[in-house]
Amino acid sequence: MRISELTQRQSVNVAQLSRRLVSTMDHDEVQAELEAALPGVVFTVRNSSEYNLGPDQVIITGYYDPPDDEDEDTLGVDLLFDNPEDEITWNNSNRKQFLRSLKDTLEHEMLHQGQERSRQDRGYDRDSERGDRYVRDKAQPYLSVDDEIEAFAMNAADRLMRDARNDKKQAIDVLRTARNVDQIKAGMGATPDSDLARYLDSFRSGDPTLKRFLKKVVQFIQEK
Repeated sequence: MRISELTQRQSVNVAQLSRRLVSTMDHDEVQAELEAALPGVVFTVRNSSEYNLGPDQVIITGYYDPPDDEDEDTLGVDLLFDNPEDEITWNNSNRKQFLRSLKDTLEHEMLHQGQERSRQDRGYDRDSERGDRYVRDKAQPYLSVDDEIEAFAMNAADRLMRDARNDKKQAIDVLRTARNVDQIKAGMGATPDSDLARYLDSFRSGDPTLKRFLKKVVQFIQEK
C-alpha cells in the first residue's frame, strides 16, 4: 500500500451500551452485555492484582487473528480488571472512558482486518511458516510496522479531533507545529492520547517512521 492510500475503516457504535452498563455489575454481566451488543467479537475477562488498578477501573486490549487454512479470522477483546469482588460500579466518568477505549480498540483491530483482507484481494500470500499477518523483518520495531503506523494514526486522529471539537484545521495545525508532547498539550489544552505520545517519545523529529505516522494522522483527519 502506498503512503497516500488509507485502508477503509469501519465504525463501531457503542452508544447503546451506555444504557446497559449501569450501577454495580459483576464481570460476567459486563461480558454478557458486550457480547450481546457486539456479536462476532470474542470477549475475555481477566482479573488479577498484577494489573494494579482501582476496583472500578478496567484496561482494554484487543487483537486480530487472521484466517488460516482451518479457521476464520477472529476479532478479540480482553477486559483486564483488578477487583477481588469480581465486580465494577459504573459512573459517568469510568463508563465514558471505558466506551471510548472499547470503540478505539475495536476500530484499531478492525482496521488490521481490513488491511489483511485488502492483501488477500490483491493475491497476497501470507508467510504461514512465520505465522505473521504480513511479511516483515523480525527485528523491525513494532511501531515501525506499516500496519501499526496506519492503525495507531487512525486512533491518534480520532483523539485529536475529539479534543479539537471536530475542528479539522485546529487539529492539523497543532499536529504540524508541535514536535513534542508538551507542545501538543499547549496547543490543544489537553494531553495527547497515548498513541500519539508514544510515537513522539519513540522517534526523533525527522525520523522516517515518525514522518509516515504524522502524514497518516493528517490523512485520517482530512477524511473525517
